[in-house]
Amino acid sequence: TPFGGTWEVQKVLLARGMCGGMGVLLYYFTLTVLPLGDAVTLFSLYPIVTIVLASIFLREPVRWIHVLATTASFVGAICIARPAFLFGQQQTNNDNSSHWVGYVTAVLGSFCRGSVVTLIRQAGKVGAHTFQLMWSWACFGFLFAMLFATQGWVRRIDGSWSVPTAWWYIVGMGTFGSCAHFLINYAGRLAPAGLGGMVRSSDILWAYMWEIVVFREMPRAATWFGVVLIVISLCMIAVQKFYDERRLAAQSDEHRRLLPSR
Repeated sequence: TPFGGTWEVQKVLLARGMCGGMGVLLYYFTLTVLPLGDAVTLFSLYPIVTIVLASIFLREPVRWIHVLATTASFVGAICIARPAFLFGQQQTNNDNSSHWVGYVTAVLGSFCRGSVVTLIRQAGKVGAHTFQLMWSWACFGFLFAMLFATQGWVRRIDGSWSVPTAWWYIVGMGTFGSCAHFLINYAGRLAPAGLGGMVRSSDILWAYMWEIVVFREMPRAATWFGVVLIVISLCMIAVQKFYDERRLAAQSDEHRRLLPSR
């Protein structure tokens, strides 16, 4: 069945659908109220969230490099968000009164994405099918989108769409998003996870490039410092995965050599 046969599988699928649907909703909302680079960078914190959640719920080991990367990412996120109690009240070119809401939704969305990765790992242990995971995400994503679209307070924050022009952006977003999703999955089958993760984190640099070139918004010095910290932390995790894969491959080769030949 689409939502699994046993209650154990159903619980994982329902949690994955709710976290995934809410995460996508928060992602698109954040992109509308924050500078593009800030939004993408804060959402890229999800590998750190995954490490924390996996250590709590899946009992996966936490290494010193994970702690260092988590600390650097936390400091980087603070530099990007620039909370008033640390940086004071600052003037901004963005007159959107919901600007601060975007930083909250970015952190919550990153938490949702980290939860999704953890739940997918758990789903593999209980025997959930990939199609069931995708179906739960699609169902809850559509449900949450319809639910929040009818709320007046959401329209006050997000504004009203101009239908003749908005649909062209939606079509373009769907087209490029589908192509990107295909290429990411295709590359994931060929590239090592460690190197793939390092290349995947380059979307932060692309986001800031488009922010400067297209939207004419120049990030502040504190923002650049925060971006560097987060990129370094993501690369640290990717390098650690790369060496773990090499070590496991070497152990597997050694084990095959020790097996008696028939």
